[in-house]
Amino acid sequence: MLTSRTQLTPLDPVSHRVCRRDEAEWKCGERYLKGRKWGALVAVVAVVIPAACTPATAPASPGTTTLSVETTGTTIVSTATTSPSTIAEPPPTTSLAASSSTQWVSTTSQTRSGQVEIVQEQFYLGDEVTNPGSPAEGLLMNSRMVQAIIDIEGERGLFVYPDTAAWDPERNTTELIAALPVYASHGLNAITVNLQGGNPLDAPGENRPPWRISAYRPDGSLEPAWMDRLDRVLRAADAEGMAVIVGLFYFGQDHHLADETAVTDAVDSVVDWLMARDHRNVLIEICNESNRHYDHEILRPPRVTELMERVTTRSDGSIPVSVSLPGGHMPEAPVIEASSYVLLHGNRQQARRVAAMVRDLRSLPAFLAHPKPIVFNEDSIRIDNLLAAVTEGAGWGYHDKGANDYHNGFQAPPVDWSVGTDDKRRFFEEIARLTRP
Repeated sequence: MLTSRTQLTPLDPVSHRVCRRDEAEWKCGERYLKGRKWGALVAVVAVVIPAACTPATAPASPGTTTLSVETTGTTIVSTATTSPSTIAEPPPTTSLAASSSTQWVSTTSQTRSGQVEIVQEQFYLGDEVTNPGSPAEGLLMNSRMVQAIIDIEGERGLFVYPDTAAWDPERNTTELIAALPVYASHGLNAITVNLQGGNPLDAPGENRPPWRISAYRPDGSLEPAWMDRLDRVLRAADAEGMAVIVGLFYFGQDHHLADETAVTDAVDSVVDWLMARDHRNVLIEICNESNRHYDHEILRPPRVTELMERVTTRSDGSIPVSVSLPGGHMPEAPVIEASSYVLLHGNRQQARRVAAMVRDLRSLPAFLAHPKPIVFNEDSIRIDNLLAAVTEGAGWGYHDKGANDYHNGFQAPPVDWSVGTDDKRRFFEEIARLTRP
């Protein structure tokens, strides 16, 4: 088990990982496959093979420049603003072409599938550590795509497509699915989608916005059209070897659920739905920024842990679960203890603070007792924040709000899910660099 990350060379892209596997041989650490109940199938495997881990030092890639990020004197290597270098090129398995509208097209045809598994502080997909041999080995590199399966009831005028003057939930999901091969070809491991709408305007969120964006009926039962879209996204992501963080609740929408029983029924319904369809490439985020404006007390700390434990119990520990807090906020011990992985948000934080959040989390007794992966699944478009997180051994989430213009961003609908802006291109180019050996 890794006991101190501060002793490791900051520029070393390999040595700060907990353990690695060479072909079929375990080098160090502990391997757990929890029991998973899918219909009548129950598989329980536990293998523990302790051994010594010897960090290996790898030099920075030639042809790069350094981006200084004020953490504790750490210098992080980046190619985001350099002349071309070999590490910044697209993966060799992918063909990318820029069209006249600067949209990228992928010709990747690889099909994969895999269950999300957690080994100490690392993620595995399909029995392979994520991003093996790279600076992001074991991390979950992700992007916030929370509107991928939404429908909007109420005032839709702000969210219409420019070419049709109408909002179209099926088009929204179909275009997201079409973009997944491009994301995957650049090394993106996961996206976050939500079952309640995620602040769809390029403006501060409201507690009671004039629209309903929710996959739940008032009694907590599921809207079939929403779940059909989620099913399509999960299957398409699985085919690309990607995981999906599924957010269950969002502030400004939970009041559409009648009462606390409806909330707990909604959680049960989602877990049962996922397991009945054998979706294994899934992680759950109970709610986005739990200490924001939620009507139902059970969605706020400290009681939100009841729902986290409910997911763990109902899925027999097979679906990783967590909850997020606003940018810069740190979870209390009960949340850390109930989490399968720890979610952080880096909104409005400098790179120095992003790095400090990871170090501070690792120093907490609740984390030291049971280390687990750390994931930012909402931050910004800032590459220095991305690099700070990865250097500290945490996954990072791109958050590009946009402006409801079907061009900029990935959150304000209608969303253009292609990689068609400079900000998006910079992010995916850096992800390609960080996730390659």
